[in-house]
Amino acid sequence: MRQTGLSPDGLAHCDQVNISTGATLLAYNRPMSTTTFLDRFLDPVTDAFTPEMAEVIVSLQADEATQARVQVLREKANEGTLTKEEDAEYRDFVEAVDVISILQSKARQFLARQSS
Repeated sequence: MRQTGLSPDGLAHCDQVNISTGATLLAYNRPMSTTTFLDRFLDPVTDAFTPEMAEVIVSLQADEATQARVQVLREKANEGTLTKEEDAEYRDFVEAVDVISILQSKARQFLARQSS
């Protein structure tokens, strides 16, 4: 399922995305160059991976309290009723998900290479 809407500032579109943790979250769209930059910036992390560390990264997920809070923020974002503080909180979470998602992708790729 995909939903779209405007953020409270009216600038960034929001989409519902499914991250590797299985949780469905609302994320502000990122320009491709930002993701590419972040992806490349995190490349050296792959050099430090061990199979154990990669497994831990792949299994990272938000706890229930965080998921519940994000659900509230997502609903308010879709309704356009986020306060300034809530918008900042929500954006912080989305930025964290971006980083974790890239790290999880790199960890899965590392594990795939290890098993072949």
